[in-house]
Amino acid sequence: MRASAFVMGLILSLGPAYAAEPITLEQVHALDQRCEAARTAKLEPIRARKVDQCVAKGNRSREECATFFSTYGDNSSRVRGGVVRGSFYDLPQCVAARNALRKMQAAQANQ
Repeated sequence: MRASAFVMGLILSLGPAYAAEPITLEQVHALDQRCEAARTAKLEPIRARKVDQCVAKGNRSREECATFFSTYGDNSSRVRGGVVRGSFYDLPQCVAARNALRKMQAAQANQ
């Protein structure tokens, strides 16, 4: 329920700007930065927990474990070139960024 209220607030605050003017690359970039900040906030505790578990096993130093898990949750590549999507791209900030990018691309295609 709380995420829905946030999404509604985001839509209401950005909605008139979207309706009145085309979305700029700078706006998309700003929304993407908010997305990445929100993802980082969610991923950092998980990464820290993974590092602690790794160190507790005793096979690696904290530095090695931290390096190994520093990209946990980010996009990664498969053997045959496919991409495994990272975690938390379903956050409201990321959905707003993705929608803004699509809207900007659609506006450019219609020109």
